[in-house]
Amino acid sequence: MVRTNTAAIVILGMTYALGSLPADAQSKVETVEKIVEGARRTNPALKVRIDPRTGLPTSINGLRPAADPIISLNASRGPSGQPTEDDIRAAAEAFFETGALSAAFNTENDRTKIEAFRVRKDPDIPGQSVVHVEQRVDGVRVFGSSGRVVVGPSLAVTQLAATFSTVEIESTTPDIKQERAIEVARKHLRAILSTRPNDPELEQLVKAPDEARTQATLVIYEPALMRAKGSKQGPARLAWLITIDAFRFFVDAKVPDVLFYYFDQRTSSKHRVFDLNSGFNFPGTKVLPDHSGKRKKPLPPDAEDAHNNARLVTDYFANAFGRAGLLDRGADETLSSYVRFGNSEIAYWCNYQNYNCPQAGAMVYGKGYPAALDIVGHEMTHGMITVEADLTYANEAGAVNESLADIFGTLIEFATNPGTANWVLGDKLPGKSLTRPVRSISNPNLSDDDGHALFDRSKEYGRNNSGQPDHYADYVTREDPICETTSDYLNGCVHFNSGIFNKFAFLVAEGGRHRGSVVLGIGREKLGRVAYRALVTHLNPSTGLREAAEAFLTACSELAGARVAGFVSTDCDRVRKAQDAVGLTIAGS
Repeated sequence: MVRTNTAAIVILGMTYALGSLPADAQSKVETVEKIVEGARRTNPALKVRIDPRTGLPTSINGLRPAADPIISLNASRGPSGQPTEDDIRAAAEAFFETGALSAAFNTENDRTKIEAFRVRKDPDIPGQSVVHVEQRVDGVRVFGSSGRVVVGPSLAVTQLAATFSTVEIESTTPDIKQERAIEVARKHLRAILSTRPNDPELEQLVKAPDEARTQATLVIYEPALMRAKGSKQGPARLAWLITIDAFRFFVDAKVPDVLFYYFDQRTSSKHRVFDLNSGFNFPGTKVLPDHSGKRKKPLPPDAEDAHNNARLVTDYFANAFGRAGLLDRGADETLSSYVRFGNSEIAYWCNYQNYNCPQAGAMVYGKGYPAALDIVGHEMTHGMITVEADLTYANEAGAVNESLADIFGTLIEFATNPGTANWVLGDKLPGKSLTRPVRSISNPNLSDDDGHALFDRSKEYGRNNSGQPDHYADYVTREDPICETTSDYLNGCVHFNSGIFNKFAFLVAEGGRHRGSVVLGIGREKLGRVAYRALVTHLNPSTGLREAAEAFLTACSELAGARVAGFVSTDCDRVRKAQDAVGLTIAGS
């Protein structure tokens, strides 16, 4: 066994003793404990983890595969005799409505519903399906409140990984009109821009902030799910989610106040390449294919590199995981790259159109950036992450997002060029090197020529202070000078805190000694398999660093249990050891 199942219920993180929890959360935890005890009479191996912030289950394992008899009776089944997607969705929703543990998900609002919105086949275990579910109140989405449910071939739910809200909200009717919320967000944006006039990532937006593309959507904002130090806490609030260019503002729908904001720019199949020739005006010149449908010759080197490396990225995901295109759209998928974007020293994936993005599903590169395969792999992986888990690009979830992109960007380089690949990122970019890369996965702190760490969160960011933390105890906040003096301030220091998870991933693959712990690695291929399974079956928009590390451990255990790809239980013991070494263990699990 990977580890013994001695505790049926674990308070997530065990930062709180049960008696020290807020009264409402403590009461909810005690209620859930009783429900679980009752369910264990028919599920002796049942294990439930509870989120102390909400008192709601965040993971469930050990359920016996017993399908809801009504769902089974009414299942239409497809021509092959297998359940249809509608059957699988119905089984997932019934788990929260009538299942043995359904009462554990009761919230403060009886109008809450957990709805299934996507079904995909389990990538490793035949017959299983993974269902994405989302929490809504009166049809209004609770931002970041979602999960993954595993449904077996008999339409039985066997496990859950989720982050849900108690949604203590009375009304989903806004008091503030959409137009007023946009005004509030624009005022806040202008204040932000006034304090960062020389930020290169905001250059285009600073020129014309009032002309930026704007959208408004009504959501429910739950502070507990954002893990944002410095944001306004308290119960869930009805809010307008205002998107202005790449910024996202949550504006209280009752009073004109910004609750939280972040900067959402994540810095194949058919592929098109456009050359901006050092300009900023999209779309530039289409060079591959050109207007005749052929390739323009000779191609600028950046265009050639963008095309070739994008193909290597999609080939990697197809060969390693059987993925049908980066966005899993098969023959219908078309990706676009825009090269030589002004004088920018940057590369990024576009989730939607804004000043720096001509369209959704596109890559934008500064000069020389398409030549770095690990950077191309990193940025394109952001697109896959959006499709699979949509990890919110802020705070801990954003750090997980960044780290997964680093991990896969590096693994793609190792798979493609094993003789020259390494565990640093961006060493082939203009002005970078092996000793001065963008980031190091093996040594996130980075080191100077004398071996001294280049990471001190109490000092401003600079050439001699450009590293990342490599342990959760060194987590960086917006208030820390190393983050406050960079663009990362806008999204909660995601490019710094990704170093914690990067070190974890490196130890999983290669092993090593870290802070007194000695870890044996399981190899790069197994790391990739664990990371991919965790992404497509366990992560959700609000997943934090510890929960993501636990998802890696769970994925490993599932692969070992199914005897897939040579996984054995000792591999998972090593993953757990790496988790301990960087402080990402959930105590009591």
